Amino acid sequence: MKIGFVVEGDIDKLVIEQSLSCIPCPPNLQTMYYTYEGRRAVAEMRRGCWALAEQKCGRVIVFQDRNSRKECAPSIARRIREDLSRHYPKIERVVTVCVVEQEVESWILADAQCIEEVTGTRVPRRRTEGVDDAKEKLKDHLEKAFPKAYKVTSPTDRECIVKFIGRFDLKRASEYNRSADRFLKKCREIVGLS
Repeated sequence: MKIGFVVEGDIDKLVIEQSLSCIPCPPNLQTMYYTYEGRRAVAEMRRGCWALAEQKCGRVIVFQDRNSRKECAPSIARRIREDLSRHYPKIERVVTVCVVEQEVESWILADAQCIEEVTGTRVPRRRTEGVDDAKEKLKDHLEKAFPKAYKVTSPTDRECIVKFIGRFDLKRASEYNRSADRFLKKCREIVGLS
């Protein structure tokens, strides 16, 4: 079984890879990724779906951050599916769209245990889907926990994710973030666990 993921960048790819490690997957599961960035994001997203379908992926999951868009997650997903159906109607049936509330870093914020294990500080459990600037909040946790390391400069986005990703657990995050929960359920359904 092959599953393809169309992702906005390497940070999203790291989070998906770690998330899949939290789900008991069949031994024959293969994952493929198409990463895009930049101004032509919609065209690149379409191209990624087509490329992964051509690689015989039985399912293709488009992983899209909502960021600060006013549009709600279901509306974004519908717009992406409509766009795909106009350009590539034959692959629409294998594509699932997963819209992350705000940004994928909010999933890591939802996993308080992960943050506690990395920083050694107590973190309250709370819902994170409405959190703005999750990246900055993660950086703040690192800067407070390791003031000498980040005295001059803040950690980069990638450095921040790399610090947390090894401790991240999608199941824990899904308890405090709806989009993480939807992604977990969709992945379980695709691999035959639901």
